[in-house]
Amino acid sequence: MVPAVDQVFNLAIAAVVIGFVYWAMQPNYVFLIRIDNGNAKLAKGKVTPLFLSQVSDACNQAGVPRGWIGGIARGRRIKLAFSRSIPLACQQQLRNVWAAKG
Repeated sequence: MVPAVDQVFNLAIAAVVIGFVYWAMQPNYVFLIRIDNGNAKLAKGKVTPLFLSQVSDACNQAGVPRGWIGGIARGRRIKLAFSRSIPLACQQQLRNVWAAKG
């Protein structure tokens, strides 16, 4: 019976290690904006009210019902990340706004 206990223990350790690696590889968002029915709401961090308003406008124009936009720190800059529900043209529009006024 001891070998079975060793196998269970090894599987448990492997699961913990895999879980930790997965958690550590997740991006750390500086800010997170949730889009619900085309309205942008800040869920985490800080952005300017103007940027939040422009996210709402762009998502409404693109017909985005739901999604998210996150800011990921890359050195001294912040890179935008988007959910799949946001069309590429809308993503580029928001990147342009972020670069100009973010």
